[in-house]
Amino acid sequence: MGLNSEIIRIIYTAVIEPIMMYASNTWAPATELEMIRSALSSLQRGFAIKICRAYRTVSLTSAMILAGLLPLDLRIREAEALYKAKRIIDGLSSTRKELEKDIANTERPHPAKAMSIEYELVDESDPDPLKIAGPHLHGRQQN
Repeated sequence: MGLNSEIIRIIYTAVIEPIMMYASNTWAPATELEMIRSALSSLQRGFAIKICRAYRTVSLTSAMILAGLLPLDLRIREAEALYKAKRIIDGLSSTRKELEKDIANTERPHPAKAMSIEYELVDESDPDPLKIAGPHLHGRQQN
């Protein structure tokens, strides 16, 4: 019997992946080595087989596809790319002052004056012409 496949998936995504992804941006270049990819794949293979409830003779690729898991080496490279992108954005924070100019609160328009709510008549035969339908406010037209 064993554990339910969804519980194994939760354990994998909540425990195993975060442990393997910890500080992955520093050791992500090592995932290009076959030895590292093999170690990551062997760890992931057992979980993938248990998640998709396949026989142990199933290939790693098939088990990963059936389990809906992304290979760890790709997840690690993805995390590295996100880290680098965030670092570039943080590096631009000094030049951000040129992109965005800070405006004093006294120079900004008052919110009551800046915002206007438009009303429109939805249907003349409607007994309640003023109603809220979804995110829009519909009502009588202003003169």
